[in-house]
Amino acid sequence: MFENTFCKLTSLSLLALLMPAAPQGPTPGFTRIEGAVYVRQANGKRVHARGATVEIYRMDVKRRWEARSDNTGIYVKHGLLRYGRYLIIVSGSGIRPAFVANIEPSSDITIVNISAEPGDGSRLSFDEALRLISREQPAAEPATPRPVPAIIELNQEKLSAAIGRLEAKGDQSAMVEAVAKARSNYEMGIESLKAGEYEAALAGFEQAAAFDSSADAELAELTFKAHALVAETRFLIGSMNLAAKNLDAARPHLEQAFQRITQAIHLASPENSATDDLLMFYGILGKSARMLVAFFGAVKEVDPAVRLLERAAALDEQTRSRWLSIIGDIDNGAARISEAAMAYKRALVANPQNADALYNLSMILLSSEAKDSLQQAANLLSDFLSVAPDDERATGARVAIELLERQHKITPQAVAKRR
Repeated sequence: MFENTFCKLTSLSLLALLMPAAPQGPTPGFTRIEGAVYVRQANGKRVHARGATVEIYRMDVKRRWEARSDNTGIYVKHGLLRYGRYLIIVSGSGIRPAFVANIEPSSDITIVNISAEPGDGSRLSFDEALRLISREQPAAEPATPRPVPAIIELNQEKLSAAIGRLEAKGDQSAMVEAVAKARSNYEMGIESLKAGEYEAALAGFEQAAAFDSSADAELAELTFKAHALVAETRFLIGSMNLAAKNLDAARPHLEQAFQRITQAIHLASPENSATDDLLMFYGILGKSARMLVAFFGAVKEVDPAVRLLERAAALDEQTRSRWLSIIGDIDNGAARISEAAMAYKRALVANPQNADALYNLSMILLSSEAKDSLQQAANLLSDFLSVAPDDERATGARVAIELLERQHKITPQAVAKRR
């Protein structure tokens, strides 16, 4: 584990912006939570708490990590997902348990200093801490801004040609009328979605998706695009509920978003869909799966999502690295660390300059005690800074490289010297 100093903590404290998640959902990636543990003495002075146990919990899905404070009272934990709410409980010999709740990282470094009172060294469980938290009155939340939707337009020329063929047959008036109604509902849904009227948008897209296009393959686009926009609208509603910290309301929308975009992808194909449309569908799938896994521990969605995103990676060579990196995010959110690391490595084979894969793989490697892994992490962080020097995670990357050198005598290697 890296050590640190109080001066370093003080200089980095401005980076600990514990703000609500962005309205379109949290940014995928990792954070490092670190800080100092103090014990307040009878004379009012604070001293560093050595060897304190620092338990870190995700409050929304009850995942747990552990760290210990070093001889200067500093604790550090790398590789934590940078979304969701965290609870930190501190206990140790000669102190009374203390905790800090509702920590919401919004940057790659989150500073949490904790002061405890002298005590008998007892421990506080997760459930006991939650009961204490429930007694507090929550602060009023700011209004949630409306997110920007993905708009999936119909191929009007192709649809009009299909309607023309039906009209030419002379006995398809009912079908022509059904197509026109579905088309009108679809367009109504688009206008409502742009205006942020999500319930009206859902009604339009649901009615369009109910159109039976099985009799004419040329009309299938109307159906599967309507399913995709049901998914996008559900995702937006779910994201806004997450940003407002209403997890119970968010989950069913995100689950339905995942189900409906999966349905759209199965109805679509390279033969009846433009590649750009298919890639947009996979984007909706990826972001829905990431939120379900990260916030709700929805492990059953992981394998279906990974299988479909592998298809996305095979569909377009230019975006292959992006899809593999998203697979890594989903695996990591499900605590499948080996699978996540492999996905990030594949993403870097496809594009060695994929900043997300460089950074996220380095965070996984930093949680290891093995020197080879720490050396790889240093190399990846250096590559990340070369690719994205102005990225919001760049400061954290520089600090991590500095700590690797200070604590482990490890510095980034020149590319020619790497194995």
